[in-house]
Amino acid sequence: MIKAGDKYILLTFDTESDIGSWTQSYSSIDRALPMILDILREKEVKASFLWEGMAALHNPGMVQQVYDAGHETGCHSYKHETLGDPGYFIPGDRAILPEEIPNRINRTTAIIEIITGTSPVSFRAPRLWGNETMVRALDELGYLIDTTHAVANENDSMFPYHPHPQDLGKAGNMGILEVPVAGIFGEMINEASNNIKQFGIETTGGTESIGQWPILRLYGAKEFADFLQLFVEKQLETKGCSVVCVYLHPWEFIPMPGVIEGPEARAELARTLYENCGDYALKALAEFIDIFKKAGFTFITLKDFYSIWEEQNDK
Repeated sequence: MIKAGDKYILLTFDTESDIGSWTQSYSSIDRALPMILDILREKEVKASFLWEGMAALHNPGMVQQVYDAGHETGCHSYKHETLGDPGYFIPGDRAILPEEIPNRINRTTAIIEIITGTSPVSFRAPRLWGNETMVRALDELGYLIDTTHAVANENDSMFPYHPHPQDLGKAGNMGILEVPVAGIFGEMINEASNNIKQFGIETTGGTESIGQWPILRLYGAKEFADFLQLFVEKQLETKGCSVVCVYLHPWEFIPMPGVIEGPEARAELARTLYENCGDYALKALAEFIDIFKKAGFTFITLKDFYSIWEEQNDK
């Protein structure tokens, strides 16, 4: 049961193809995941790994290794496809048809079940792009948690909630629990550092809202902690407790290219997709965990958090 003063960090990794939308390679599954697991083991922290289906098929042994280490194994689409409503333009990307969504999710669910012997219960859509069709499909497939939605304004819930079937942004009676990804907006932006304000402009958030990713990798653990603290303070002021969902990607922890070339095109990537990937990011992850453990936060998987949250609501 969540009590006043409780503080939780839900550390999640979207375990997908390298640079997400931009490659079809999976080097991070083989090279980065072992290093991430070493850090989590050293820090005695459990995390949720949300697997793209093709990433799981690339190295099922690593899926099993993550599961055996006590971390949660969830779902992150089949091929990192756009399942919901696109938030911006990506060359070559097309959203799949609504009727295709349940099958794509079901495929990845089956892959994870075959590898681990356990059904995944947590989900996040690629790029945080979801819609009503996707959430209803998850609900019907028996998923307990969706963490696709990002906090972006005062109308968004900063805390987990069961959505309304006709309006996912409002509380209702659906079985699935929405766990929002932490972000800042409004007066929180005024209190953010100059780095973060500039980052918001760079990523088109501007003065309205700033998302969390990839602040840890671009600016380091201290800057990321200060950013999240703005969100934490708002939560504590509102309900006296804090639930912070953080998302990262294994590919951030090995070097990534700034340019991708193929037979039909040459793409120069934004710095947010490659800068400080590798050792800098690994060090920042370890420091981030230390900062929040010292601040009294409990690191917990999405699945385990669900049990605590539902126990509270059943009282």
